[in-house]
Amino acid sequence: TFIDPVAIAFRMSNPADPNQLVQDLNTYFLRRELSQSLKDSIKTEILLTGVTDDNYWASAWNNYVNDPANLDNYSVINTRLKALMLYFLSKLEEYHLM
Repeated sequence: TFIDPVAIAFRMSNPADPNQLVQDLNTYFLRRELSQSLKDSIKTEILLTGVTDDNYWASAWNNYVNDPANLDNYSVINTRLKALMLYFLSKLEEYHLM
């Protein structure tokens, strides 16, 4: 089964905002609300790859949206989104309890 993480992200309310994106994916994939500290950790470690500035993700997303043919832009967001969605689908105990 193939999951297109970029297409899923486009279905969320504001994919350029890493906080909203993590919240939307929490709602999309899980029935239980994750703690704010866990959502912050997921955001920082996966979407921001350790960077503490939310603009890092917003810039990466907007670079892709403004130039989707640029493979570097696509690779940056696709890699992080794939890791984020796989985390929700395979790493979180909450997903497996549904």
